[in-house]
Amino acid sequence: MAASMAALFMAACGPTPEEQAAAREKAVADSLEAAASKEMTYTLDGAASKLNWTGTMAGIKSHTGDLKFTEGTIMTKGPTLTGGSFTSI
Repeated sequence: MAASMAALFMAACGPTPEEQAAAREKAVADSLEAAASKEMTYTLDGAASKLNWTGTMAGIKSHTGDLKFTEGTIMTKGPTLTGGSFTSI
């Protein structure tokens, strides 16, 4: 009987479901905050990358072109583009 009482006592000492939910929500919020402030640098795959563009003059005339890249990087902080550089052919 003492063993079952000890087991009941130990089970009752854990966090409540509300405390567990709050801890999960805090962990998610902390993770999102860390991701939002994380600085990242991405390397461009020059062989697989191409930029197509269209220029229009007041809706009257337009022309198109493309750029092929040999190398490049993009830098971000969270969802914000903070810099980058590219070399095109």
